[in-house]
Amino acid sequence: MLRRHWVRCIYAIVLMAAMNFLSHGSQDLYPTFLKKQHGFSPKQATVGTVVGNLGAIVGGMSFGYISEYLGRRRTIAICAICGACFIPLWILPSKYGSLLAGAFFMQMFVQGAWGVIPVYLCEISPDGFRATFPGLSYQLGNLISASASQIEATMGERNPLPAKRDGETVPNYGRVQGILIGATYCCVLVLIVVGREERGKSFTGTNKPKSIAQPEKPPDTTFHTEATSEASY
Repeated sequence: MLRRHWVRCIYAIVLMAAMNFLSHGSQDLYPTFLKKQHGFSPKQATVGTVVGNLGAIVGGMSFGYISEYLGRRRTIAICAICGACFIPLWILPSKYGSLLAGAFFMQMFVQGAWGVIPVYLCEISPDGFRATFPGLSYQLGNLISASASQIEATMGERNPLPAKRDGETVPNYGRVQGILIGATYCCVLVLIVVGREERGKSFTGTNKPKSIAQPEKPPDTTFHTEATSEASY
């Protein structure tokens, strides 16, 4: 697969790296952002995570269904553009309710784009590699993005807020998250625009690679009688 379709593999791996940066970069550090930067309680941070996950469920189901009509790439592009518009509501408000609304809509569009990814990977997968291609590209992309939360945490601590709380510096996690997610949305948009669209591709009747041996069909040794033939008819 890597030898024959290396360009397509590289594209899928880079796209999955961007998508995983988008997912982990918007989720992993957000509870810490609510607690340390805004001073909310652990219970409130947990509620914020739950609200974001509810938005993810709504977005994944809705945009996955919409992609059957608009196309995979167009749906992901819409999610990237709309999600970027909600970055200010996601990190800037000081009120708890506004941040919850931002978390809901942010995850709705992040996971709305993710709701299209499984079928998109299967559709652009080379014939005969529809199990290997999506799994390998996703896992390698996830490996590249594994440090998303560590990058955000380190940069937030190196760039604290001007005002201190109880004599201690407060990491500016919000700014770092906003910059990373904004840049990632731009990368996803560019990658999906230059990608291929194969919505409606048939998954039956494809040929496996020549390197994969095809098992021979065993001969039909069933004893047919006139009675069984009439019964089958």
